[in-house]
Amino acid sequence: MSSTIVSTMNKAKLVVIGNGMVGHHFIERAIEKGLHDQFEIHVFAEEDRPAYDRVYLSSYFEHRDVSKLNLVDLSRYEDAQIQLHLNQRITNIDAANQCISTEDGTQIDYAELVLATGSYPFVPPIPGREHPHCHVYRTIKDLDDILSTAEQPKVKKKVSWSVVVCWVLKPPKP
Repeated sequence: MSSTIVSTMNKAKLVVIGNGMVGHHFIERAIEKGLHDQFEIHVFAEEDRPAYDRVYLSSYFEHRDVSKLNLVDLSRYEDAQIQLHLNQRITNIDAANQCISTEDGTQIDYAELVLATGSYPFVPPIPGREHPHCHVYRTIKDLDDILSTAEQPKVKKKVSWSVVVCWVLKPPKP
């Protein structure tokens, strides 16, 4: 289904692609500088939750409470009329026409565009990396996948490098 987000505020649109730590920091500074008075601000995030602190991501294994990692004060976004679009992957940026498209076909024109997309982890080309129990360590979903694998019986855990966690199934010893 295709749709277009139409402004209801008669302001130019500022679109931020990415709501990780950098995108969140940008929005915080934009609010401090009053950009929300000048622009209708839309923030797009691929993940299903607002920005969280990836620096302390490993603490999630201890408490399993996403709220302890949350960076976003949603009431502040609401007060500044920041429109946060979660689970919205951007599939196209048409710079010539100043328009972006999301995976579901939604289009939005912009006057200003900020790319705060972060990075993806490098997974070395080693045998077994495509195994369903080989996980990267980058998001809450990644950690939930790791925890799910760890709860399965007959799983031997192996940690490799500082950002890649591989889980390899081993038959039980006789």
